[in-house]
Amino acid sequence: MLTPPIHPRSAPAWKRFWQHPTGRLGAVLLLAVVLLTFGGALFVSENYANTVQIQQRFQAPSVAHPFGTDNVGRDLLARCIYGGQISLLIGLFSALISVLVGTLVGLVSGYFGGALDFVLMRLTEALLAIPALVLLLLFARALAGNPAVIQVPGREPLSASVLILIGLIGLLGWMRLARLVRAQVLALKAEGFVEAARAAGAGNWRILLTHILPNCAAPIIVTATLGVGAAIVTEAYLSFLGFGVLPPTATWGNILTRVQDQLDEYPWMWLAPGMLMIVTVLAINFIGDGLRDVLDPRER
Repeated sequence: MLTPPIHPRSAPAWKRFWQHPTGRLGAVLLLAVVLLTFGGALFVSENYANTVQIQQRFQAPSVAHPFGTDNVGRDLLARCIYGGQISLLIGLFSALISVLVGTLVGLVSGYFGGALDFVLMRLTEALLAIPALVLLLLFARALAGNPAVIQVPGREPLSASVLILIGLIGLLGWMRLARLVRAQVLALKAEGFVEAARAAGAGNWRILLTHILPNCAAPIIVTATLGVGAAIVTEAYLSFLGFGVLPPTATWGNILTRVQDQLDEYPWMWLAPGMLMIVTVLAINFIGDGLRDVLDPRER
């Protein structure tokens, strides 16, 4: 018996995403960046990325140094590989913190309402009223200059400023998602399936986690995806202002910071990390656009 063809809008979400040209392009580009940064580490040691060779400083791209060398002779390909790992991890974990806090605040505020809703929303609006960059600079300034390092098995010592930045960016980026989730919860908690679950004896947290949260998944996933790219850019401009990740740890942001005075004379020093950052952020935004179109119920 012949099976009727699946309508494109009835296909599984991953198939519809792969058929989305922008989303597919973003996924391919991001995969290429991940393979370079994490796969490239299999062929280049982190010690080599931090090795200073003054006699080889400012070398143009060549077979020995495909991305050239920096102002102290370090290989830029190796630094972009290990710096990219840290930049991607900052983006991922910062977005994860923002999503967890924003989702929790939105769920609690929208579902329970009353005084709790009033307090949480006023706090959210107060934080939104202050530009995020100002808050980041204030906290980063207070914590700047921390020379502590963290010993990670199998890696060179990792600057503690990585964890500080992840926490700062994550905890200052949840407010818009909280408002979005709250609006979704306010619409969902009056639906029949929620009333049925309550009548069946389900508790508040079970209703929130098993009935309401899955129906808020689409905006949460899209916001989380776009938040990764935003966090990577945030780390870059904090590094440019001198409040980013401290040595010995490299990121794309602080690699760019150290070439401010050689932009015209040695363009390869900023071209490689700059292009990697641009491609990564574009890829993540393309993926976010694809997920938004695929998960939007109006498109199904």
